[in-house]
Amino acid sequence: MSFALLYRSLSHTRWYWSVSQNFTQKSERQFTWESAADLAADYPKLRSHYPTLFAKKRAEAFWIYDLAHDDATQLSLAAADSADVPADDAPQAETKNDKTIAIDSPTAVDSMALQTNTSKQQGSDPKTPEHFALMVDGKNNASCYYSRTLKKFVVKVNEHASVWDRRDSAIDVGKELAINDSFWLGHAEYDRATLRLVRVEDGERIWPQLAGDGLPMPEPELIDRFRQKISAHVDDDGPAASTMSLAKAARHEVETIDFERFNLKKILAAVDYLIDALRLKTTAERQLKVFDQSILQDYLHVIELTELDQIDAQRLVASLQSNRRARRQIKDLKIILSALAKSFDVQQFLNILLSEPSLGSQYYFRDQATATQVKEMIH
Repeated sequence: MSFALLYRSLSHTRWYWSVSQNFTQKSERQFTWESAADLAADYPKLRSHYPTLFAKKRAEAFWIYDLAHDDATQLSLAAADSADVPADDAPQAETKNDKTIAIDSPTAVDSMALQTNTSKQQGSDPKTPEHFALMVDGKNNASCYYSRTLKKFVVKVNEHASVWDRRDSAIDVGKELAINDSFWLGHAEYDRATLRLVRVEDGERIWPQLAGDGLPMPEPELIDRFRQKISAHVDDDGPAASTMSLAKAARHEVETIDFERFNLKKILAAVDYLIDALRLKTTAERQLKVFDQSILQDYLHVIELTELDQIDAQRLVASLQSNRRARRQIKDLKIILSALAKSFDVQQFLNILLSEPSLGSQYYFRDQATATQVKEMIH
């Protein structure tokens, strides 16, 4: 015999607990138990493991459905278990084969597709699957979900957001989206800097990682790629002759630039220096707290609790002055780095720079006359 967990909504729609560990209207996706007693025993465990999925569902609307006899028996919980259950709401739709999922709320990601020890048909407890979605903040800081199929962000209930079961694939899509200037120009209502990848099951941020101060930090390999590419681009030896092509050459008037004043190497070295300096922001904030909450407090309490004739005033003042000046140096650095962190998006800067094709090893002549003349000089 087979039994399924049935939920009847106020609109008389039938929802079944599925093999994907969420609710579905498709009867062929039902998870089944061998006996009604097994289902009744597992029911409280399901509510405990999936509080989000059960939170908006009326406890009195759950039934044990006998598939063989097309009959249902109402399930019940103790009063303590069923108290404070809010009004009925439409359950979350299940994950489809095309990797899209309906999100109940545009401001939260519900737990979904988790495996539990109640899987009677699987014989063992499989590894919990993971699913990932790209998010961004929209108007009023509302979280919106990216739909790769629709080429836009989902902002309404029951629209479909793209979901990946491989984090690497999802991160690759996120990186491509982050540097797609034309896309963001057409979606100015979304905060590009908040683009992030989250795990659907628990909402945990996966990419990009955050520094201690809550700011997105570039991945180490991104910085390495930046430094390698820039190093090759400004190499004094220049590109090899074999990488030059006449295919895109055109006629233009050449304008001159004062490279003594605008030195590319110095600019890039300064950017590299700033990226390293930004990493000190959290350290500076922590050191400032040590001075304010510990070191300087010690000096004040010594003055408060010690008789003046017992204090070597000259040494104490000199030591206090030294620590105050050290604190001032750290505070000044913290102020500068905080302002820089708020105005300079390192992640966006590196992504845009690395996406620039002109920084690659292939060069295309722009001026046809120059190209023809120079090509004759290359052996």
